Amino acid sequence: IMSVKFREDKKNKSLYTTVNGKRYTGKTKEIIIQKIKDNGSITSIIPVSKLTVKDAFECFLPYAKNNVSPTSYANYKGYIKNHLDDEHSPFMVDDKPLINYKIVDLNDHLMEKILKALKKAKHNLSPTTVIHIYNLFKTAITYVYNENRREFVVNPCESKRARVSRPKKQVWCPDKALVNEVLKAVDDYCNPDNALYTNLCSLGLRSSEVSPLKISDFYFNSPKPFVKITRVQTLYGIRYNELKNGEQERFVYLGLKAVERIKSYIKGMKSNSWLFPSKMKANLPRSNHGLVKGGLKKALKIIGKEQDWKGGVHCLRHYYASVIIEVAMQEKKSFKWIPKQLGHKNLATTMEIYGHLITADDDDIGDVIEASLYS
Repeated sequence: IMSVKFREDKKNKSLYTTVNGKRYTGKTKEIIIQKIKDNGSITSIIPVSKLTVKDAFECFLPYAKNNVSPTSYANYKGYIKNHLDDEHSPFMVDDKPLINYKIVDLNDHLMEKILKALKKAKHNLSPTTVIHIYNLFKTAITYVYNENRREFVVNPCESKRARVSRPKKQVWCPDKALVNEVLKAVDDYCNPDNALYTNLCSLGLRSSEVSPLKISDFYFNSPKPFVKITRVQTLYGIRYNELKNGEQERFVYLGLKAVERIKSYIKGMKSNSWLFPSKMKANLPRSNHGLVKGGLKKALKIIGKEQDWKGGVHCLRHYYASVIIEVAMQEKKSFKWIPKQLGHKNLATTMEIYGHLITADDDDIGDVIEASLYS
C-alpha cells in the first residue's frame, strides 16, 4: 500500500481513509482497499510500476457491473474467467500469463503479439469472439488509465497498431421459395410450440427475444397489434431492458394471420405465463436450442434441405429484413421505421448488414436523379 493512511473512527467503530478527496470507510483495511479498487483509484494502493493486467480486470469489473447491461457484464466476466484469467490454464503470451504483464510494459509490439496469440488460442475462438475479448482487454486497460491518468505517461491502447475491427461479412438470406417451403414443413411436421417459435422468428424477432416472451407481451386490442419485447434469453439467464437499439422497449407490429395464429395457440393460457414454458424447469421458458431443434432443424431434415439452408433460425430474420426493405422501396415508404422494426440502433446499422440485399439498379440512375431534380 502506498500513500493510504488509515484512521480510526471510534464513534462508528470502523476505519477510514481519504483518497483524492473521497472518503472510504470500512470495518477492516481489506474492505477499504477493495472499495478503493472498485472506485478505480487503484494507483493509490498499488504503484504504477507494479500494476498488472489482472489488477486492471479487478478494477474494471466493478465499474462494468454498474455501467453496462447485465448481459454485457456477464459476457465480460465469462471472457476474463474462461479465456484470459483461467487459474488452471491462463492465456499465455510469449510463455507468460497475460494477467501477469505489467501495464507499463504494454507497447505496440506487445499489443500485436497479444492479438496474434488470441487468434491462435487453444479454444479455437471465432474471429468475432477474438475481437470481443481483445477489445475487452483494451477497455479494462483504458479504464485504469483514465481513472489514474496522472500516474501514466501514455495509454498503450490508443496506438493505431492496437486498433482492430470486426471483419464485415455479408449475411446469407434464403429466397422466398425456400422460406415458404421450410415454414410449410414446420407447420406440417412440428409441434405447435416449435412451429409458432419458428414463425415468430420469421417476423424479424431474434431467437433470444422469442423464447422468453409472455402472453402479456402481446397487444391484440391496439389499433395496430404488436408484441412488446423487454427481455432476452442468454446463456446466463433471462435479462431485461438491454435492447441493442439502446431503448428500454421494442415493439414489433403483427399482421392479421400472425395475430390469429398466436390467439389460437395461447387460448386458455394465463396472461403471466411464458409463451413457451419449460417442461423440465419450473417457472422458466424453454431454451432456444430445444425450440430450434424441434422446429427449423427438424423440418429441414424431413424435406431434405439441410444443405441448402446456410445457417440457423436467424436466417429467417435476414429474410424478413430483405422483405421489409423491398416493401419500403416499392411502396416509397420512409426507411426510418425499418431499424425500429428490426431493433437496430439506427438506419446505418441496418444498411451495413443488409445493404447488399437491395437489388442493384444503377444503369439509368443518373437520368432518374436528373429528372427528379429538374422536373
